[in-house]
Amino acid sequence: MWNKDISGAIYCYLPTKGGEDARKGVALVMVIFVIMILMFLGLNLSYSTRFGLMATKNLKDETAYRYAMISALNEALAYIAQDKDPTIDYMDEKGLLHLDDREPFPQEKEINGIRLKIELSDEESRLNINLINALQLRNLLRYADVPEEKIQMIIDSLRDWIDPDDLHRPSGAEKDYYEPSGYTAKNRPFTVPEELLLIRGFKKEYLYGSEKNKGIREFITTFGSGRLNINTAKKEVMEALGLGTSDIETILSQRSSLRGFRAVPPPVSGIFWGLSSNTFRIEIKPLDSYKRLTAIVQRIPEKKGYSIKTLYWKEEDETL
Repeated sequence: MWNKDISGAIYCYLPTKGGEDARKGVALVMVIFVIMILMFLGLNLSYSTRFGLMATKNLKDETAYRYAMISALNEALAYIAQDKDPTIDYMDEKGLLHLDDREPFPQEKEINGIRLKIELSDEESRLNINLINALQLRNLLRYADVPEEKIQMIIDSLRDWIDPDDLHRPSGAEKDYYEPSGYTAKNRPFTVPEELLLIRGFKKEYLYGSEKNKGIREFITTFGSGRLNINTAKKEVMEALGLGTSDIETILSQRSSLRGFRAVPPPVSGIFWGLSSNTFRIEIKPLDSYKRLTAIVQRIPEKKGYSIKTLYWKEEDETL
């Protein structure tokens, strides 16, 4: 509505209802905005709380698993240190390691409600890749289904990796081959078998196995004296040594019935040099977890009993 006052000025009067509606609309928007912020903060707090609870639970579980594995490891170490007959260690027909006339160390244990799978094995039952000859290495690579045309390259490359010089063999590799990849040939013995993955031509499946390949990881080592134990060597290791089927079956049968050879039979005395071991591998895995603890230990004779030296320790999550 327009109007004039006595001075002649013109005024416009706006209806007040529309203004009130506008103010109410702005207030409603502000309320909705505040509610949305509060909801976001609430959800964020809820997520943070749940994440914190899950992290706490995971930490608790990991701690429980770890201490259960270490407890089992200590029991295995005590079992090794109480060996009554260190001159003989043998594997029975079930593949269980016997250190003396006691029962084998249990393959499963429950500690604080956690069930564990435990494997105690003799490191001298494995072939030391720093010491084996070309024929044994060739047989191992054939077991892993390595293509024949690649075997000599891997053998030469392995020898070049170990030897102290930078002169490569005909099919081998030295620092000039590895430097573009950011490392060089070690020119020293392997520290762990996993170093094979750095060798020219060697693939992960040859070590760990795959759907197409059989892995050699459980048959090789870099620890121990290299005195292969006839009483604990596996069938696959004997095959790599070049033994025939009948010889292998005879050894497996006799060592089980005799509870271990007391002397290496003359026909294989040039292949096997040991009847026992002081180096052992302990692998522990919770049955409901992907965690694993692997330790390789050396038993050192003392005036009274033994001391134990840890040579290798690895804790891993197999999901990674």
